[in-house]
Amino acid sequence: MMNNRNIPIFKKAATCLIFLFFSLQVFPQQHVTLKQCYEWTVLNAPTFSQISKYEHLSDIKQLEAIWNYLPKFELNAKATYQDPVITVEQQDGTPLSLFPVFPHDNYQLTFDLTMPIYDGGITSNTKKYNKLTSDLDIVKTEITLFQLKEHISKVYLSIFFTDENIEILNLHIINLSADIEKVSTLVNNGVMMKYNLDALETEKLKIEQQKIELLTQRKYLVSVLSEYTGKDLSNAALKLPEVEVTDVGLKSLRPEFEAFVLQIESLDYQKKLLSGDSYPKLNLFATGGYARPTYNFFDVDFGWQYMVGATLKIPLMNWFKTKTGRQFISIQQELIDLQKNEYEVNIRVQLMQKLSNIEKYSLMMEQDDAIVKKCGDMAFIAKSQLEEGTITANDYLKELNKHTEALLKQKLHSLNLLQAKIEFNALKGNLSINH
Repeated sequence: MMNNRNIPIFKKAATCLIFLFFSLQVFPQQHVTLKQCYEWTVLNAPTFSQISKYEHLSDIKQLEAIWNYLPKFELNAKATYQDPVITVEQQDGTPLSLFPVFPHDNYQLTFDLTMPIYDGGITSNTKKYNKLTSDLDIVKTEITLFQLKEHISKVYLSIFFTDENIEILNLHIINLSADIEKVSTLVNNGVMMKYNLDALETEKLKIEQQKIELLTQRKYLVSVLSEYTGKDLSNAALKLPEVEVTDVGLKSLRPEFEAFVLQIESLDYQKKLLSGDSYPKLNLFATGGYARPTYNFFDVDFGWQYMVGATLKIPLMNWFKTKTGRQFISIQQELIDLQKNEYEVNIRVQLMQKLSNIEKYSLMMEQDDAIVKKCGDMAFIAKSQLEEGTITANDYLKELNKHTEALLKQKLHSLNLLQAKIEFNALKGNLSINH
């Protein structure tokens, strides 16, 4: 049996364990990668659901086009009253008994069938045109999602830029706090003038203000990322992605180029549809039903009738409309081709710029270590001189700020290189991330 004296200790231990358990459940440290943010953003974007809608619309359009190949059935009914009607009379005006008295009222109930044989290629070209327009809608949706992922990359990296700035400021605040403590002792002992202490404390306040600004900015960036991904990332630990540039060529495979191609191809089929309006149309038909009178004009009673045959329609005046329409579409294709060429040139120029940035930041990073070391040595010497009273606090702060700036640039150059690689790959049409 448990000793009663141990119960309070047991309760305290249990309470601590329960508190720790719920703390871990409520405040988990979530590790998040850029690749996950891409996936969550795409799934959360309203644009993503449009793809399945466009695919469904494409199926419906294709089904509608297929109906043009099938026979068309119609049930028709007609009742008419006409006057005068045909009469065959003798010279004295009396009806000729050999001929019936034709009624004023006529009735028809028919079942009609029409079977298309040749429609100028309109149905087949309509199917292909509908497929291309649906593909174009899907590609435009993919372009929107691709651009959205590019934006996510910028927000994601901006958080890291902000974190690096905050980290450097924190280091700066720690160093200044230690310096303030030492200078305060020297001031109290009458060894140093108080304005040196005031300068250090003012600098610390300014840095703390900068930190508040950066913390606010980070909170905003995280809320933006949470909004796009549909996840609460306020307590997430973001991981830097690993990105490599494997192809330094200037050829891009962005989805915008596929959109240009589909636009030109869809206009080709518009030309074919216009030409189809000028081609002959051949149909078979059959009709049959119950009527009065029937095709036997002299039979005035109700009876069965039928007719089969073929119709050929040759448009004679559509050639002008087709010619001007094709010219109009050709000009549209030329404009799209010019837009494609201009877009390609702009992409190539941007790719060259990103390659230049990759080279620049790679070279700068090679010198960052030496610059940070030299600035650190100079700041250390200035700190010793301040404590000895040979320089003022302002002189020391200049050297300290140089060291802080060097540390910051070292961190930022690494992030700038990563950003340049991501942007280069995005311009190439590749946003794949290792993890």
